[in-house]
Amino acid sequence: MIATLCLALSASAGAKAGALEDYLTQVQEANPTLQAAKAAAEKAQFLVRPASTWDDPFIAAGVDEKPFDGSMGGVKKYQISQTIPFPGKNSARSAIATHEADSAKSDVETAARQIRVLATQIYFKTFLNQKAIELNRDLHQILKTVADSSKARYQSGTSGHHEWLRSQVELNILEVEKLRLQREQKSLTAVFNEMRNQPAQAAIPVLAFEYREPASPPAQPDLSAQPELRSIDLYLKRASEEERLAKLSYFPDFVLQGMMMEPDPEMMDEKKNWGVMLGASLPLFFWRKQSDLSQAASAQKRVADFERQSLVNRISAEWLEAQEQLKTSKDVVKLYLSSVLPSTRLAVQNAKTSYSSRKLSLDQYLDSLKVQRMQELELVAAQMDVFLANLRLKDLLSSPPLLRLSPSRPSLFGGDSMGSDAGMGSMGSGTVNMGSGISGPTRKTKSGGTRSNDGSGMEGM
Repeated sequence: MIATLCLALSASAGAKAGALEDYLTQVQEANPTLQAAKAAAEKAQFLVRPASTWDDPFIAAGVDEKPFDGSMGGVKKYQISQTIPFPGKNSARSAIATHEADSAKSDVETAARQIRVLATQIYFKTFLNQKAIELNRDLHQILKTVADSSKARYQSGTSGHHEWLRSQVELNILEVEKLRLQREQKSLTAVFNEMRNQPAQAAIPVLAFEYREPASPPAQPDLSAQPELRSIDLYLKRASEEERLAKLSYFPDFVLQGMMMEPDPEMMDEKKNWGVMLGASLPLFFWRKQSDLSQAASAQKRVADFERQSLVNRISAEWLEAQEQLKTSKDVVKLYLSSVLPSTRLAVQNAKTSYSSRKLSLDQYLDSLKVQRMQELELVAAQMDVFLANLRLKDLLSSPPLLRLSPSRPSLFGGDSMGSDAGMGSMGSGTVNMGSGISGPTRKTKSGGTRSNDGSGMEGM
């Protein structure tokens, strides 16, 4: 069983194709949610130049001054007009579209980080399930040996029938647990493939995980590295430009119009003529339109200010919580390696010796084997918790609620670690949140709604 644990903590050559880095690369290249965010950013970029371009000119041609009685007369008219916005309006529109496009780029980074966190959690849950199946198989072999020994003892008359029956019951329990783990593996495989845009039934490789204790994090978060904060800063700039545009709406736009008239050739006394006109829009209803638009833009700017401050406060709180979780996860790994597992291995060796010398019952020996199996799996889960806690610090705001894969306390002797509602399968699925996390891009629409790119359907993971 120790050899199995070593395999769980080392990336062998055969499992290289199933490394976490390879899976994350596949997800980043093929995940539909991320591709949708990239397409949205591309769309926003194409909207920058149209926002600062004048309206298309209006061109018209027709007949005028045509008598109703059908007599000679009439002129042909040609007209062209161009609306010229008041100076500053188009520059404000251009700035708004530019900030929108830059914010969309930040949303791509936000979506990529969210998906990376989700994919890592799914990878670890799938890996843990694979290790649980391996340990189940190893324990099944051990119990099969014990069952054969109990049968031999019973046939020789040196032990009771109940020991052999108990070993058979334990084997049946392991078989049921294996079936449960295999069903869970199918579900995890479907989600695993969903993230990388593959068919749900596509085979996945043997996964690998190598534990390395991360370095100590910095004392303060790097706010410049948070895409959500950059996005809301751009939203704040856009709100300022919208406020400027609203104030400029009090000023009229201009219309330059050119005309040319060509009289009927039969009208010899008439000559071709032309004219030019300059017009302007009049904001006559400014107290109902421009005034309210200006007030709305000012209010939206205040919303952006408050949301930015709220986000900075959330960063500080999340950073502190993430640091503490990382310290706790490291301490749990050290506890398993320095105390829990060494003591359990010694207890299992003593139990084996005592059972062989008939000083210990079969129930007590099996209990020690099951506890050792669970603790070895819990160690792998605890090491993954360290990785996830460190990932939470790196991708702080993009993290959905992270999972704690290890239990709140080590499995103990005498506990029902293999009952119908416990065991390796339930440990992987009965996870708890490591923290609230902050998910979803913070870029806002013009109406104040939040655009979210986290539609991956993974919240339940």
